[in-house]
Amino acid sequence: DLTQIPAVEVRELLALPQLHLTKCIFKVAGVKALQDKALKEGRAAFCSKAMYLRGYCISPGIVLGKSEGSLKLFASLKIYEGNMDDYVKWPFDHKIRLSVLHPKDGSMRALEFATTSSLKFYQRPTSRCNPGAVFVKSSLHFSDLVHDGHVENDMLQIKWKLVP
Repeated sequence: DLTQIPAVEVRELLALPQLHLTKCIFKVAGVKALQDKALKEGRAAFCSKAMYLRGYCISPGIVLGKSEGSLKLFASLKIYEGNMDDYVKWPFDHKIRLSVLHPKDGSMRALEFATTSSLKFYQRPTSRCNPGAVFVKSSLHFSDLVHDGHVENDMLQIKWKLVP
């Protein structure tokens, strides 16, 4: 509750970049191994290292999964305890845009989705982290990403953005 913090500390807190960053870019290495695992076991996940976006300590990621006879790319998210937890709004309730960046021309294939604030995945963590969530209502066809050249050197480049 910001009303309980002295004004000087509030100004310092509001100046922290962790509260203002809305996007990140991360690379998914070993795409072929993820694809093979997903084809064999039904799904394979990649989580980026934990980072701060809008004050939340999160680990965005992707899941390759079999769905309706093909391999699809889904977004995933894990929320960790963070040093800003007392100052951000809970539950985590944001619209998110995941974009797969083309390595040569910068074009993007994107999907958007929203969190469901009532689910346990988006509540304030009571231990180190919440269980991870996979957004299954929105996906990209993995074969299209490969065919269109988004996979290069066994790598995908992902842009993750919290949309206002």
